[in-house]
Amino acid sequence: MNPRSVVLTFDYELFFGRSGTPEQCLLEPTDALLDVLAELQAPGCFFVDATYLLRILEEPRAAEDARRVGDQISRMVAEGHRVELQMHPHWVDAVWLGEGRWVFPTYRHYRLLTLGRARAIDLVVASTEALASLARDARPDYTVEAYRAGGFCAQPFDIIGEAMTAAGLTIDSS
Repeated sequence: MNPRSVVLTFDYELFFGRSGTPEQCLLEPTDALLDVLAELQAPGCFFVDATYLLRILEEPRAAEDARRVGDQISRMVAEGHRVELQMHPHWVDAVWLGEGRWVFPTYRHYRLLTLGRARAIDLVVASTEALASLARDARPDYTVEAYRAGGFCAQPFDIIGEAMTAAGLTIDSS
């Protein structure tokens, strides 16, 4: 990378609070952005809210959303962009409303550290693995390398650092 390179980073997540749909918040805007990046021949780095990703992968009624989001993540990687880990742990309490919509009855897990050490580490590792698996559909050797704490909640760093190490993450972009 030359000294004048710029890395554009984007958060790939549904709206906080009462969520919009994946179509409105993720798929349509990201497709448009990917088209512009392709036209400019500019790489991007997308910090994917992989806690959301885990929820749609485990919710049978969200299977179509999971497929479409997964296809888009694969497109990102296939087109030369990076996908990296971002987490909004409040997704562990999210409730499916249908038609791509979710509600958050509580925000008690807004900060990763509220889950406790073991559960926080397990969630970071599982989220990293889920994201890497989708990226490997496009590039079999892909590794997720970076972490960005959702809501800037990265302190105290000891548990997050331990979780990053367990997940093989080497860059903190919080």
